[in-house]
Amino acid sequence: MIDIREQFPLLPLDKTLYIAQKLGIKHPTDPKNKLPIIMTTDMLLTVKQEESIKFIAHSIKPSNKLTKRVVEKLQIEKEFFKDQKIEWALITERQINYNLVRNVE
Repeated sequence: MIDIREQFPLLPLDKTLYIAQKLGIKHPTDPKNKLPIIMTTDMLLTVKQEESIKFIAHSIKPSNKLTKRVVEKLQIEKEFFKDQKIEWALITERQINYNLVRNVE
């Protein structure tokens, strides 16, 4: 692992707007002014594999928070990274090995 960036912005904004339109999903907007907001991913990892550098994006959500709207926004995020050929995964509590976490503590 080389780097971990949290709340990594999905830029340019025009790209997520285009993806949302293509998928038929309403792009997230600011509740006050109704303008489109810049989306983020929870974590962007920079990983060294052999002689190359690779990026991996992770969205981390509790499974009980995966509402229809949250899933729609995750679809935009997934397409954003797919277009850039960056591996993307949704992580919920189901993917976490709690025995390992307790051992680390």
